[in-house]
Amino acid sequence: MNLNAIKRLAVFPNPDFYRTQATRLRIYDTPRVFDCDCGDADFLGLPHGCLDALSELLGTFSVSYTLEDRRTEERSIDVGFRGGIVDIAIMQSLFGGGEKEVKPFVAEYGMVICDEYHHVAAFTLEKILRSAKAKYVYGLSSTPTRQD
Repeated sequence: MNLNAIKRLAVFPNPDFYRTQATRLRIYDTPRVFDCDCGDADFLGLPHGCLDALSELLGTFSVSYTLEDRRTEERSIDVGFRGGIVDIAIMQSLFGGGEKEVKPFVAEYGMVICDEYHHVAAFTLEKILRSAKAKYVYGLSSTPTRQD
């Protein structure tokens, strides 16, 4: 087993690619897969839903491993009906300087609730969610049966 086997756990097929390919339309700018891993030489980050598959894969090869949770811990806040520390934002407001860099405060969120979560494969939303090191990420969608 090598590192690529683990990284493949975070690669998902793009149904738009195959649908477009079947209609013989241009596909040169449509990714075949979504690659959702991140990391550097010392760290590999996988999406939240890959833990069971990762544990199973590593167990198959009797690999010992250490999990490090780099998500931001939630802060307890005393809230009532008057509110608390809450940001309600549209995606564009979380970027500084166009859509190049996500604003630094996003990394401090302890919880993210995302509406229209079926768009998570969109580049801008994916970039925001990668920047947020929230322990809890909730997605809301009124179209849960979509393939993307």
